[in-house]
Amino acid sequence: SANEINRSSGINAEYGGPGRLVAGTDILVEYLVKPLFEALCECPKVVDASLTCVQKYNGKFFEKTNRNRTEFDEFVRSMDWKSLKKVMNVWLIESWCGNIDGRNCIEDLGNNFRLSAEFLENTFAGRDVCISLVRSANEINRYLDANLNKGSLNDMVDAFWDVEKIVTCDPGCAPEIAEKYYTCCAKKSLEVSRTKSMKRALVKVAKSFYGKTPKLGSIIDKYLSIYDVEEFCRGQTDVYGKKNDVCEAISY
Repeated sequence: SANEINRSSGINAEYGGPGRLVAGTDILVEYLVKPLFEALCECPKVVDASLTCVQKYNGKFFEKTNRNRTEFDEFVRSMDWKSLKKVMNVWLIESWCGNIDGRNCIEDLGNNFRLSAEFLENTFAGRDVCISLVRSANEINRYLDANLNKGSLNDMVDAFWDVEKIVTCDPGCAPEIAEKYYTCCAKKSLEVSRTKSMKRALVKVAKSFYGKTPKLGSIIDKYLSIYDVEEFCRGQTDVYGKKNDVCEAISY
């Protein structure tokens, strides 16, 4: 139920009141997300430079605040920085920079933030509608439990996969999800995020976080299968395939 989701997440269903989460997200998108991504698209090398600064940080903050830097040092030591830079460049730059059919993809990214806020708002209000996680409450609680209780990566991906299967592929809701989310920009974003080179980078980054994990490549494969929405939802709906046909007729 929505109340179970709220208890697991530690979020009060009444927080903010109806509509305020979406309104607040709109302000965040307009004054932070869009300007940030416009700057990143104009100067993409900022991503690599920022990560290099983290990698080579001398730890003055820890000295001044008398904080233990052991976890930070372990993170720096264990991280595959080349792979992390690859992942962040794909997710932040390649996915959303550029125009498709005259539309700035950053606008679609902003719409995705708003859609996420709608999902949360409807979920916390207990609305059993398409733009809500109420219909996948059991799966969401499994996902939250795996995250909050430091479950295995496999448990997290399995639960997330099940959530997406319900939210994205339900024949009764897929047309609305496709209309609001699955634009040609979103299609491009998902495509560049599931390439072979991206998979290799994700495996290395996941290994840096989770250590030696059995069948790590298979776990990442399952996660990335969500990104091929037409195939992911095959047998349940064809709305994403039809949208793909439209987008493929447009020159990127």
